[in-house]
Amino acid sequence: LGLDARGQVQLKRQHAFVQTLIEQALTPETSQTVYGLARLLERGLLARQPVLNGLKRIMTLELHSDVAIDIAKICFNLSPQQKLLAATLAMLGQPLGISQGWSPTCQRARGLSLWSQHAPGKLIDMIISVAQDNNLAMRFGDYVLDSKNLPLGLVETIDARLDAVSIVLVPHLDRLYNEMMRQASYRGDDPHKWVNPALY
Repeated sequence: LGLDARGQVQLKRQHAFVQTLIEQALTPETSQTVYGLARLLERGLLARQPVLNGLKRIMTLELHSDVAIDIAKICFNLSPQQKLLAATLAMLGQPLGISQGWSPTCQRARGLSLWSQHAPGKLIDMIISVAQDNNLAMRFGDYVLDSKNLPLGLVETIDARLDAVSIVLVPHLDRLYNEMMRQASYRGDDPHKWVNPALY
């Protein structure tokens, strides 16, 4: 893994868990995840209980059938759960390596990068919520918005070259963002003034 001193300490402390991650998520098809795992260790993320617990949950999560079908569209031969775990490790390790060029909406790619850098526990919670329930809830003003109850936003199709985390989250973030923009558009000012703090 070519770890620095901090990464080596993390590996020593979490060796059994890292071994399980390697067995479940690392294959020739997920080679980028090798670097993501190394950087995740060097960031010390496994010392954060929400990250550690969240990764353990993803490893045993029963995926919603629609989510599993969407992830399965990625063209390599792993289970949807393995693909999601591999993509989560890659994203946490490389917050600036998200495939924005293939993402249909730059705002949502920006959000994933931001959460991966500054709120990895929150990002994992969102991944789990959508993967399990095919729904993402966010508060906007006095209301809680559920993505499953909202109409489609700008995203009509998802590029199969995207990572599994983006495939899972981007359509839901898109619906929520568009609904927030719709509600804020009547406030007589730039709606981003309210929407961006609420979303991010």
